[in-house]
Amino acid sequence: MASLDEAGGKLSLGPRLKIFRDGRVLVVDAKGVWEGRVEREQIEDLERDLLRSPLLVATRFIQARRAKPGGVSYIRFRDGAGEVVIASEGRPVDREWRTVVERIEAEQPTTLIGPAQALLERDAPARAALEATLSRLRQR
Repeated sequence: MASLDEAGGKLSLGPRLKIFRDGRVLVVDAKGVWEGRVEREQIEDLERDLLRSPLLVATRFIQARRAKPGGVSYIRFRDGAGEVVIASEGRPVDREWRTVVERIEAEQPTTLIGPAQALLERDAPARAALEATLSRLRQR
């Protein structure tokens, strides 16, 4: 879901790539919502690698040394008691941030089915959030 400031400017958009523990993967782009799957071993390897990242030790706002302009970027890792969310102004291009993003993006399946209507029909809050994200992407 997109977040807006008081003047109506974009602050953040929903995730472009979301990997669920059950292996489902959602990819959101200007053309729609796409669904794919990854193996459990891939999820375990990704989690192990991300646990080693110094950026993901605690929830916090990070002041990027280098960033492209544009709202707020965030990475959400895990959920529940172990959840960590890091955020930064703009789109960070610092090496540490890019390393985490590239590692996550490496798990994007090469085969995607879309639009992922079946998943969205089962999950009304996810559908509303993704529709808001798509609307914002189309306005760019």
